Amino acid sequence: TRRSSDLTGAILLVEDEDQVRNLTREMLKRQGYRVFDFASGADALEFLRAQSEAIDLLVSDIVMPRMSGLDLAHEAQILRPGIRLLLMSGYTETSVSAQGLISPHTVFIQKPFTAASLREKITEALQ
Repeated sequence: TRRSSDLTGAILLVEDEDQVRNLTREMLKRQGYRVFDFASGADALEFLRAQSEAIDLLVSDIVMPRMSGLDLAHEAQILRPGIRLLLMSGYTETSVSAQGLISPHTVFIQKPFTAASLREKITEALQ
């Protein structure tokens, strides 16, 4: 188990909105993570297939064009068994759960979020 003071690890960040992706990437880098970021699930999967880089956590938007964050998470877990997940959305956790998009044990963060709340959710996802 990783201590919160031991913030070294690799995060695969997938978010179709450039501004949100760039801001989130900077938050993660400031917290000490190596970040590989992509605008689409297809690009992220291509990276996972092509690279042997160990990825500790997939941080993905749920609602994206062409491939949802849920489909991406499913494929990523097949390619990288043991990869942890943190899913994000502009929708509330209640509405996302009600639509059956996430299970009760899915680690979820609602956008917009602060660096502190992001760190908290990453710690939860990696435990």
